[in-house]
Amino acid sequence: MTVYQFKLSTTAVANQVELIRVRQDDDESQIFRATIFEDGKVKNLDGVSAEFNMVDAQHHIVVDDARIVDATNGIVEYQLRKEAMLSVGRCNAYFSFKSNKEVVYSTKDFNYNVIWSALSSPMHQGCDYVWTASDLIDSLKDWIEHAMGDFDDWFESVKEILASIDPGGVILNELLDARVDMLGERHKSLSERLVADFSNVIGKVNRIVHVDDFGAIPDGKTDSTEAFEKALADGNVKVEMSAGTYIVKEILMPNNSHLNGQGSALSRIKLHNDAPASAIVITNKVMDGQAKNIAVTGVSLDWNKSRQGGILKPTGGSRSSTLRFAGVKHGYAADVYTTGSALHGIDITYASDSYFYEGDGNRVPEELESKYVTILDCDATDFGDDGITTHHSRYLTIINSGGHHSRGTGNSNGIEIDDGSQYVYLKNTYSEECYSGLEIKGHATTSSAGGIFVDGHTSTRDCRSFNFRHIGHHAASDPNSKTAYGIVASGLVAITPYANEIYKGTTPRALVISAFVNVQIIGFTAIGDKTFTAGQPVVAIQFKTQNVTIANTNIRGFTNASYDIQVYGGDNRGEGVTLSNVNLFKSAVNGIYNGGGVYDTKIIGGTLVGNGMGYAIESINNTAQIIGITQKNYKKAAKITAVEYDVLPTVLKGGASIATTGGGATDPSSAIIASTGDSKAVSPRSVVMASADNSVARGSRTAVLTSSASETESGGYAQTIISSKGVQAPGNYQTVFGYGDGEPSKANVKVNINSFNGTIKATGAITGSSSLTDFAEYFETENGEKLEDGTVVTLQKGFVKIAEENDDIIGAISGTAGIILGENTYHHKNKYLKTKFGAVITEKIEKINDADGEKIVTIIEQPIINPEYNEALELMYQAREHRQEWNVVGLKGQLLIKVAQSVCVDDYIKTAVNGIGVKGESGWKVMNIEHPFDKSDGYAVAKVLI
Repeated sequence: MTVYQFKLSTTAVANQVELIRVRQDDDESQIFRATIFEDGKVKNLDGVSAEFNMVDAQHHIVVDDARIVDATNGIVEYQLRKEAMLSVGRCNAYFSFKSNKEVVYSTKDFNYNVIWSALSSPMHQGCDYVWTASDLIDSLKDWIEHAMGDFDDWFESVKEILASIDPGGVILNELLDARVDMLGERHKSLSERLVADFSNVIGKVNRIVHVDDFGAIPDGKTDSTEAFEKALADGNVKVEMSAGTYIVKEILMPNNSHLNGQGSALSRIKLHNDAPASAIVITNKVMDGQAKNIAVTGVSLDWNKSRQGGILKPTGGSRSSTLRFAGVKHGYAADVYTTGSALHGIDITYASDSYFYEGDGNRVPEELESKYVTILDCDATDFGDDGITTHHSRYLTIINSGGHHSRGTGNSNGIEIDDGSQYVYLKNTYSEECYSGLEIKGHATTSSAGGIFVDGHTSTRDCRSFNFRHIGHHAASDPNSKTAYGIVASGLVAITPYANEIYKGTTPRALVISAFVNVQIIGFTAIGDKTFTAGQPVVAIQFKTQNVTIANTNIRGFTNASYDIQVYGGDNRGEGVTLSNVNLFKSAVNGIYNGGGVYDTKIIGGTLVGNGMGYAIESINNTAQIIGITQKNYKKAAKITAVEYDVLPTVLKGGASIATTGGGATDPSSAIIASTGDSKAVSPRSVVMASADNSVARGSRTAVLTSSASETESGGYAQTIISSKGVQAPGNYQTVFGYGDGEPSKANVKVNINSFNGTIKATGAITGSSSLTDFAEYFETENGEKLEDGTVVTLQKGFVKIAEENDDIIGAISGTAGIILGENTYHHKNKYLKTKFGAVITEKIEKINDADGEKIVTIIEQPIINPEYNEALELMYQAREHRQEWNVVGLKGQLLIKVAQSVCVDDYIKTAVNGIGVKGESGWKVMNIEHPFDKSDGYAVAKVLI
């Protein structure tokens, strides 16, 4: 009974199944035994039934029951029946699994070949024994040695078997024609030649051999190089190994060959003590890009670093490694353990001993690349450079594998996806005690890796857990990378990165991204301790990186770090960074830092918990968007453009359109709010709010508020339109109100407030409260005295004083003035030059306002500063309303004043005694007595008309 054992997956893109050949007509004597995997793990088959499904080259379809022999370990069997071997040639098959008569899952397809059987009908009827070609050779030997008859008699007895092995009788014709065998060797007799030829046939038929049968001895001493060479021969063979240690100088694997040990813990291949430094334990034989179908499984590979005094160094290129696929199509390594290499543990590269350094954007010819290579359950340690690495190859898969405990002294990484690698998929990989745990990179003088997909990597105590970069494309003067594009990673875990001194002088990071474009990381966890170097960021996004998204981040424990996440600024700054769902817990001094010149960072969602120090968010500019972030236990919530915040602000940027139907905000720093009717804000720092009917805010720092069919001037600035219709702003530094029909027009302005010169213009009346009834000016008292309201005053030497009998009265101290002149509220009276008659002297100048690099030229009129004015007065100056020597004197209108007891309605006030008005023949008309005489005050209060 022949059993074909292999592994099948329900999830992998393609199954890694060796070439299977089954003998036609060997009915029910051949078994497929498959172990079923799902996501790299054995699939439990409890609760399902199994079916075998196939279609052959003639499109015959077979669906037959299969048998689950070990559900827990996922093992299913199918005993091949005649229907599954009807046609010679390639068959496509798979196993399906049912529950309640419904298919619930299936394996991916695998192939087997049906070949002519050594039997066209069963032999030795009554038993299940099937003859092989070896039996034929033994039969021929026995026939000849015992003179059992002539050759024709023997041939007649086995002709049906020979017909299946030698269709057309070609071999037999050659046997009868001469004593030269199929390999061209002449033999002494026909019988000897026949034995040799049939030995050659069996060599073709039997494709599973054991290296020990060729002289290999796994004793850790005997040189077995030649035995491996003979066993592998020209390929098309699977070579089995025993447990133990084989010594070799190098193994070159031909196409269509599989080297299989008893498991990496049992079978071992070690380099001979005399092997040169350039030696590779196992590599492919064909080096022109045509290497294919090479597999290494179940073995430990030892480069024997201590040989020749332990002084051997890498010899350059990809030599001096342990396992290499160089220009291999369909390579496979599983359960391979590598140790001690001078260079790499496992290297997937192109068909050359050298590496390719011909400039960024250039690649090796595609036919030289390795493709479709899978590394499964492999482990590399004690390597000189990288544990597992790739170069100028594509469509690679690395699963459940990793590198750890490097002995390198530089950029020595657990896994390195290096120069020119494309479309590499990593799943459940790991690293420990290396410089970088997982590095995705390119050297300066060649193309970077790109199109890399990572689904789970755990880095433990590496210096830089995850290091994504293109060397030579970091500085401001460097060219941007042409090839560092596309990293998608999930499930990244960085555990206690620290400066482990593998690469002297470098500082630790949990994650570094440099020069790459389009990077997405979903699910990143970093756990630190006090071994992390003080003053360094945990995560660094830097050096021309663009379009980076890091989502679902958890960072804790880096109490020595400066920042948990730092987005570097400067001339070589990156751009387009998005941090979402960020959770920081009692980690670095500061949470998130956004550097100078980085204007489009987005921080969206998260909880930041500090250690009582620093800032939750620090940004050099105010352009980073901050949305939905909560923080606590930091010294300050934020520091943005040198302004500290106790409460973390929400910051939104870019063409904000809020509660608006129709229209929009077309500039990144414009906004439209609660507006309709195709209204728009189109310039930097422009806003339209609660407006309609095609209202437009143009120019810098402009606004249209609660208006319709109104617009500011294009190219202007500092213009505001409020509560208007059909109004066009008349110029800069003006706030206007107005109304009109038709197109927006300056003619429809009704009120204009000029903030440049303080002028207010209106086309209608200006009214005040009924309690504000007089017109007043500020006057100063000579002795600095503050006078009571209602006191009648006179002028003396330019100062006001309390009026006495026979004084010419000018007014009274007012508390009801509607208009007050002479205030000088904002500056000293002598700040500007004036004419002899007090008018402020002005000049017209050309004002250039540079708004975001656009120069706007305006002619404006402004006061001329008095050259003798002392600027220091600005610091000490107080407005007159706050100085008691300055009194508001009502001069015109209805005024409340102090009057004598004798004053009555319709009397006149001509003079005063001690500031109390007394009646006279003419003067101010008494309109009403507001408060009667009060003896304690010594006066009544009357309303008079001045």
